Amino acid sequence: MNYEQAEKNLKERLADNPCRGIVLGMGEDRTLRQFSWIMGRSSNSQNRFYQRNVGGVDLRTAPADVSKVEDPRLIIYNAMNHCSPCHIVSNGDQTDTVSAEFMERSHKTHHSAFVQALDSRFCEPDAPTFTPRITGYQAAGENIAYLALLRADPVAREIWTGVVKSSGLTKDQFKKPGMKDSEATEEYNKAIGKRAGFNHQQFPTIRSFFELPLDSWHGFCLTTYKPGSKALDSFEGEPFIVPIFGSLEESAMNLWNHLDDGGANWRVAFAGKEIQPDGEYRMFVHNTRQKV
Repeated sequence: MNYEQAEKNLKERLADNPCRGIVLGMGEDRTLRQFSWIMGRSSNSQNRFYQRNVGGVDLRTAPADVSKVEDPRLIIYNAMNHCSPCHIVSNGDQTDTVSAEFMERSHKTHHSAFVQALDSRFCEPDAPTFTPRITGYQAAGENIAYLALLRADPVAREIWTGVVKSSGLTKDQFKKPGMKDSEATEEYNKAIGKRAGFNHQQFPTIRSFFELPLDSWHGFCLTTYKPGSKALDSFEGEPFIVPIFGSLEESAMNLWNHLDDGGANWRVAFAGKEIQPDGEYRMFVHNTRQKV
């Protein structure tokens, strides 16, 4: 492992980046480690926390204050789960898609089930950002990290942005009495999509899959965005290495402390999972908000 590069990545690739992220790796004791975090700029994104072991799911997001939820879609989802021997982590409800495919995998390998599950999914429909879906899994006792990146086709995204600028349409034009802002946004996106020739719910998506060997002291990271909080450009390229030092709690907080928000209070929640070769696991959660 290139320790210098891993430390450099912590300082540079998480700076000014209000992302969600996942890391799959291995601790110095050679236990598998998974990490997941939430950052958010809007009040809707910030109004949540991580809950452990709810409804048979290892980890899920939940609203901190139900009365302040503007739109639960894309912010409330199962973030971690397991279907023996596989432990899944993601930034959205594709966790459930992969879990369901693993449960039906009697005629497939783990990885083919993983690929097939995500072939049915698209980047998030939050136009015009079209946030990537980042997903990974590890099988207990195997020293391999499997990751996937589902990001918007940049050409299609550019076309969408051009139509937004040239159409003259605004979201307010679609707001009817008694209609929620999220419903007006949906109608607006349908109108833009009709002009652009794309369905924002199934936006053209580039799917990349990675099978990466693991060794102690490091993990592979995917974030939803590249550094730069104004543009929110989608992550591109391969997962990058980050260091995993010390206990589960120590390694989790080291990553947490490198999530740089410049004092903007983007950091919302962080979770870590430590997986033994026999599939037994334990978790650590750090929240900035609690249930009201």
